[in-house]
Amino acid sequence: MQNDINLQENSKILDFNGVLEGNNHTLYLGTNSDYFIKKLSGKIKNLNIVYKSDPKQISSDFSVLVQTNLGEIKNVNIVCDNLVLNSQQAEQTD
Repeated sequence: MQNDINLQENSKILDFNGVLEGNNHTLYLGTNSDYFIKKLSGKIKNLNIVYKSDPKQISSDFSVLVQTNLGEIKNVNIVCDNLVLNSQQAEQTD
């Protein structure tokens, strides 16, 4: 990447097998996307991601960047706003 990129809401890639060299630029993802890349078999490196969403609850299998990773992700920083992890708390017994 040569510049920061601001993507529209729900922008997605189904299958990515190339190399995404971020050059430490920032990718701003649109709101309410469950993932950016469905299946990664390539490489993503040196990238910053800002994910801004409407307030919502997510499960532990939520993914901002990649849903299925068969490739390599290196030196990627992700900032998420307005996400609350749905977690079940174990009950303590005496």
